[in-house]
Amino acid sequence: MKSQDVDEGATLPDKYEDPFSGTVGLASIFERLRAYLGARADAQDIEILSFSLHHLFCSIDILFQRALTQLTASTSQVREPQKDLRALYSGWVYLRQITCLLERIEALCQLLNGAATSILTALNATSSMAKIADAQTVDLGNEQNWYHSAAQEQWGQVAAIITECLSNWLECHESHLSFTTRFANLAAIIPALTHTDSAFDLLLENVCAIFGDVLQDFQAIALGDDEATATLLLDLMQKADQLLYQINILLGALHELIKQYVARVEML
Repeated sequence: MKSQDVDEGATLPDKYEDPFSGTVGLASIFERLRAYLGARADAQDIEILSFSLHHLFCSIDILFQRALTQLTASTSQVREPQKDLRALYSGWVYLRQITCLLERIEALCQLLNGAATSILTALNATSSMAKIADAQTVDLGNEQNWYHSAAQEQWGQVAAIITECLSNWLECHESHLSFTTRFANLAAIIPALTHTDSAFDLLLENVCAIFGDVLQDFQAIALGDDEATATLLLDLMQKADQLLYQINILLGALHELIKQYVARVEML
């Protein structure tokens, strides 16, 4: 899952149609989460978790299908971007957009981790109460069967929508011009550039794990299975921590890049 160098005039994938199409599938997963957690977790924490995941998905979609693609396209159109004022300005704009998206994703990951921690605490506090409810196993079984039946009817479509979005992100990422190639002339000035390509690779890898594995696994959890729920929430938090780590690497390099762009514009 590595960015490839793009020759001048190369054709980039034109798949950016609806940036939020995958959220239709996510809505089904969020409904499952709300139904499972019910009154056992604070409604606000559940909403914050859903909000964070929804906007994380949208922000990643824009980052890989629009912002990074536009940066690559702007580079392939100019032979010496470091000497062209319009190209310098265009590059600065795209770098600012990418930086803002990463900062937004950073904030969303922090919100996500906070909400997930609160939900885990609530599940732990109510687990003993849930065990006392053995007398309601018949009702629980009926409710569980209803949710499984409803999920089976739409899960194939939901999984297909999300999987297509993840595939589009991967395809776009593979077509992007690597940062080490795009900014080779600045490598000596900004050593952090050598880590940007691997950071984007790992960022996308963990995002795909969140939406392709962790969240979709929530569909298979039986009502009342707190252990499985806690495991998935912890996995979700671990992936979010990985995103924060990679974003920290990327922001360090991007802030230095933007400073260099400003300095070069002032010199022209």
